[in-house]
Amino acid sequence: MAGNKGAYSGNGTTLSYVVEGDGVEVVLIHGVGANKESWEDTIAALGPGFRTLRFDLRGHGESAKTPGPYSLD
Repeated sequence: MAGNKGAYSGNGTTLSYVVEGDGVEVVLIHGVGANKESWEDTIAALGPGFRTLRFDLRGHGESAKTPGPYSLD
């Protein structure tokens, strides 16, 4: 994974993110059970001309896990 990796801390949690490219800004948000790496093929397909921000939602990938219990109800 290329790009500028970082972490945002606020509101009681820390979220891992990657920003890469130059141009039109696009925010990519993954679904439940996935992570920011899910967007690798999409970023490649976009090609040059886009600046993408992708991040791991709470409890996913490299972002902090919040105290449970968890439910999808």
